Amino acid sequence: MKDLWPDDIATTRMRVPVSILREQASALKNKTKGLVTAEVLSRSGSSSVYGSDLDDGELEHHFVICAPTLDGYRYDLFSVRHDDLSYPATGHFNAVTEEIPDEAHFESWLRGVFRHERTKRIIHSLIAQVSEPIAS
Repeated sequence: MKDLWPDDIATTRMRVPVSILREQASALKNKTKGLVTAEVLSRSGSSSVYGSDLDDGELEHHFVICAPTLDGYRYDLFSVRHDDLSYPATGHFNAVTEEIPDEAHFESWLRGVFRHERTKRIIHSLIAQVSEPIAS
């Protein structure tokens, strides 16, 4: 069999949104010493058996804040949607939708989301709740 693929087909430096989100979920867990964690939930337009508001080839990632010791409390902080090329993407946070043209802008948008007063208040509140001593 003759291989017609270019030699560099499997080599990329591109960081896709879901990879960056997973890195940030890990960073949150480290910063809060596991009191507050995050997970990234993804879905695609082509994977839904029951129909979807996503187009075929479109992906959506939700960044969900979790408090494992609060009966698994979860809060969907924001979502990011993009097609199979990853960029441009669309970010949804705090009832605002923003177009994100590339990786650098995505990191900048995430920095703004993570430093937003609402985000900090949510995380501070969860830390305070899980740090409260249990009355006996």
